[in-house]
Amino acid sequence: MMNGALFVLGINIVVAGLMAASFYSIAYFDRFNRSAHILAIGFMVGALTQVFELLVAGNIAVQISRLGVALGFLSAQLIIIYAIAMRLGLRQGRLPFVVLMTVSTALYLFVLEMPGTSLVAQFLYQLPYATASLYAVYLLLKAHDKLPADWLLTGLFLLAFIQFLAKPFIALWTDGVGGQPTDYMSTFYALISQSMGTILVLSIGLLSLLLAAKQSATTLVQNSERDINTGLLNQRGFELNVERWLDQMPTERRAGLTAIQFDCDLPIPFPDNSLQALAAELTRLAGEDLIVGRTAPLVFSIFEPDANLFAARRRAEHLRKALSNRLNDIPGLNGVSIGITEREPADSLMDMTIRSQWALAEARRAGGNCVRLAARSEFSQTMQHLE
Repeated sequence: MMNGALFVLGINIVVAGLMAASFYSIAYFDRFNRSAHILAIGFMVGALTQVFELLVAGNIAVQISRLGVALGFLSAQLIIIYAIAMRLGLRQGRLPFVVLMTVSTALYLFVLEMPGTSLVAQFLYQLPYATASLYAVYLLLKAHDKLPADWLLTGLFLLAFIQFLAKPFIALWTDGVGGQPTDYMSTFYALISQSMGTILVLSIGLLSLLLAAKQSATTLVQNSERDINTGLLNQRGFELNVERWLDQMPTERRAGLTAIQFDCDLPIPFPDNSLQALAAELTRLAGEDLIVGRTAPLVFSIFEPDANLFAARRRAEHLRKALSNRLNDIPGLNGVSIGITEREPADSLMDMTIRSQWALAEARRAGGNCVRLAARSEFSQTMQHLE
């Protein structure tokens, strides 16, 4: 039985090590994925914990090694749960984890002095692991916008909670954990316990790896649609987001849409801090209901639903005046020229862009720091024909 339990223990070390390497790979290619980095640490701690199991089996520094097993596994568990909470955007802070770790340390110092064959001692030994698993279930249920994989992860932690509470009774059913700590690896219970742990660790690890990879992939896609200097949508991102919006919007609502373009009067070369300050102010003024992007070096574009040309004109004037009042806070900015157009039947985004650019050019010709409306498409076509 010793060989079987040691074989499963070796598998646990390999699995935890591979998981740690996988998460480190994700964190290396996506340095903003902090949860992947923390998950890598958690699985690495889990792999190192198994080394303490080998030391106990080898009768090496038994008491310290037993404490290392108990606290090492709990540390790995808490680190993984903390990383999951971070990925889900839950701001739990570190206090619950510190409290659980501190209380558990005191508990283990007491329990490890009790006879290992005691059912009470075995129950108290598993209690911190069960508590941590239940806390993970609570965090996952608390999170909003969960993916199907998050629900599976919730089920796995619930299963882990049940497993930890059942382990003392499994030990009783399988003739115990051994008379001495060094006898543990030779028991049938050790084989069952290590096998169940392998299945759960592998399942939780693979699901977490899937979710971490999806998070990084989503971030990379979003970053490809973002302007590096301002954090706003770039031209590609702006166009894609508007097209998505149009595709999701009922046909009867597509007429009440407007496009607004800002041309910023900044010196060239312009300082990056001016551009960032302008983008931040524009984002604040536009709110969350509008699509805002940087579509040219000194041009910002806004797409607004449910607004006719005159409503958009009022918004544009408000934005122009608000930005004009912030000239001292945005170095080098002398004002903004604004062009507006309204979507007409059968208009594409390109049609709206062309007309808003025409209105923007009119605002520039008028001396800048003003708002101009685009002519109707029929008028624009007539003017192009006459030219």
